[in-house]
Amino acid sequence: MRLSQLIQASLLVIFSLLIATASHSATVSTQPDMAHCAYAGTMRLPDGATLNIRLALSDSDKNKGLSGIAHDAFDDDEAMLMVFFNNNQRSINMGDVYFNVDVFFLNDALTVTDLQRNLTAHPRKIEPPLIENSKQVFTRHILEMRSGTKYANQIKQGMRLKWTSKPTVKEIERCMADVWKQTHG
Repeated sequence: MRLSQLIQASLLVIFSLLIATASHSATVSTQPDMAHCAYAGTMRLPDGATLNIRLALSDSDKNKGLSGIAHDAFDDDEAMLMVFFNNNQRSINMGDVYFNVDVFFLNDALTVTDLQRNLTAHPRKIEPPLIENSKQVFTRHILEMRSGTKYANQIKQGMRLKWTSKPTVKEIERCMADVWKQTHG
């Protein structure tokens, strides 16, 4: 089974569980559990190339980002999408990241509004040397990819990326917002 087929099958199971869970009452923990919203998907570039996406939905996953992932455990056609349900000032930190990263700041339509290329790897969490941070950008989502790949090099400012999985990014955002409301009153 190809990775994209496995991802789609997994998303279908998760989406079904999400629907089943919504019809039952549940105890709400103090930590938002975003895992049932989705955890992976695919995105298409304008030339038709497909990216396999790891989703970062919880604050913990977004803070971790690509930290701790070995270079050989993150393929050229992989990216991490940090999904948010609102616009805000955002940046990433390169602490414990084992490869250089390109960062793409996306609006709610998944259009690249800004980018920063080749942030320097820092395979430790301590300084020195100085741990690089990306610039702060007012944005909705952040897409991270390994620098220098043929896929990352294709992405330009103003380019619109297409989410090709279910649930949609909008549905994931709504799920995240619902979870946040449940845990924050």
